[in-house]
Amino acid sequence: MLGMETKEILHMTKGDGEFSYASNTTTHKRFTDTMKPILEKAIRPLMLAEVVRPGNVLRVADLGCGVGPSPITFISTIQEIVDKIYKQRDLGDYQVMPEIQIFMSDLPSNDFNLLFKDVGKLQEGGQKEEDDDNKPLLFVMGAPGSFYERLFPSNTLHLVHSYYAIHWLSQVPRGLCDKVGEPMNKGKIVASDTSEPQVLKAYYAQFKQDFTKFLKCRSREVVHNGYMVLATICRPSMQPFEPRSMKYLSQALACLVSKGIIKEEKLDSFDLPVYHACKEEIQEIVSEEGSFAIEHLDVVISKVQNEINDVRLKAESLAKITRSYSEALIADHFGAQVWNDLYNVLYHIILEDFKLDAGPSDIFNIVIFLRKMID
Repeated sequence: MLGMETKEILHMTKGDGEFSYASNTTTHKRFTDTMKPILEKAIRPLMLAEVVRPGNVLRVADLGCGVGPSPITFISTIQEIVDKIYKQRDLGDYQVMPEIQIFMSDLPSNDFNLLFKDVGKLQEGGQKEEDDDNKPLLFVMGAPGSFYERLFPSNTLHLVHSYYAIHWLSQVPRGLCDKVGEPMNKGKIVASDTSEPQVLKAYYAQFKQDFTKFLKCRSREVVHNGYMVLATICRPSMQPFEPRSMKYLSQALACLVSKGIIKEEKLDSFDLPVYHACKEEIQEIVSEEGSFAIEHLDVVISKVQNEINDVRLKAESLAKITRSYSEALIADHFGAQVWNDLYNVLYHIILEDFKLDAGPSDIFNIVIFLRKMID
């Protein structure tokens, strides 16, 4: 279960301002190529099977939906896929387009106000008339809560989707201090290639516990032979690995320690509730939990800031997106005023590194296509 403190403060930076997640995320730019083909593979058999008949509803949940372009891209994609499959006339004697019900789910701390403003604009621009049987009718609603808990009634969802969310843990792992209470992950803020073995074990244990809960909850909510399509940041191998943005953030915080802006012991006690699993770990947990069959699992490499040529703009882009996903957690631990200095330091650290290696960073993503096997 998500700890109350974590549940209240774990959210992307709200609103649509300069440092907000909505204004800086670029994940939607990778969504179509990576996720759309797999979502179509899931939706096609659902529309051809007993679960979606004329007069029934295709029920879809987007877990950890966040805010900004990504959830809107997801909604539009589902509508486009349903429309495409129906118009291909693969549905035999079906005369009625299935209606689509999409549940947008995230922690209560998510900026649902902004999300549903964007959803409203989408529906105003493309919502279909009720009496038009040849177009998909779309209904979008919110479902606030942790995806490490039950969110929906049993056997009601045909498709569950989650994009860039399951690497967030329910809490900072226990066991990150030694027997006398000293932090063991000093100088780092996540599990990394230089972390102590006990730290790596604690992080993996927390991820395994959380992801197992995630699978168990969804196994109750997804219909038999329903699907889950998940994608998240991962490690490229079983070896420990720290994403470049996490290293930059850690270095920036250490720089503030050297300047006397924050205390060293305060940094030593700070760890993010994030774990980047590898393909082998995901496979093992899914197999042990036993409710879902793996239809497809792959590691996809994508580039960031690839569309930006100017090195300063590229550094600014990465600094802003790093701030947008970490701002709330860092402000809670160090105080909101720390960002007055931290952002500028973070930007210059990234800029200097990009000057040495101006090529875009690789991001490793694991894409998982699962089918519900048992009730």
